[in-house]
Amino acid sequence: MWDLDDTLILERDFVRSGFRAVAAHVAGRCAVDAGAVSDFLWSGFESGVRGNAFDRVHEHFPETRSIPVAAIVEAYRTHCPDIQITDEALSILRRLRQAGAAQAAITDGPLAGQRSKADAVGLNDLIDLVVFTDEWGREFWKPHDRAFLTVQERFGAAPGDCVYIGDNPSKDFVSPRALGWGSIRLRRDGQLHAALEDGTPAELTARGWNELAELLGVGEETI
Repeated sequence: MWDLDDTLILERDFVRSGFRAVAAHVAGRCAVDAGAVSDFLWSGFESGVRGNAFDRVHEHFPETRSIPVAAIVEAYRTHCPDIQITDEALSILRRLRQAGAAQAAITDGPLAGQRSKADAVGLNDLIDLVVFTDEWGREFWKPHDRAFLTVQERFGAAPGDCVYIGDNPSKDFVSPRALGWGSIRLRRDGQLHAALEDGTPAELTARGWNELAELLGVGEETI
């Protein structure tokens, strides 16, 4: 079972795609250069800006103040993202399917944005089930166990037959470990939480796709 953000896809790729969409959105409504807005947003993200990025657009580009922040957020969340699952990840998904393993993804975040990510990479064609925790409300985002129990019930699987692969020890592995699932932390270049050590650790860590393939027993092919 998979996490989506910063596991199967890189969250930073979605963010950059969203910033480009926001820049196009505001440039179409006021006299501002889309490239300048996109570069400003990305520079802020790279320097650690979180949470108030679009308020800062209003501050830095006064021409945009006629556009409500809520409208900018909506443009970000509902854009069609330019993202992809890497060939290495696709190879593992394919080999697991060939081996007969049932696969699901459990993903948190505002529903429209998470659905757009899944659609952009064709996730429903690659695995058996995608669980969007926001369909039940934010209170059911990880580390809540509802999504994990849903997957377990849907597949008729015993806890010991389930493995969750994620990236963020602050939330990803709490429920899997409490339920008796296996857990693997994938650490790959570009993850937002790659350096995070606090939280509930996974049982195992894979530093890249090759190590993950070996841990999952599908490492015959070089990833």
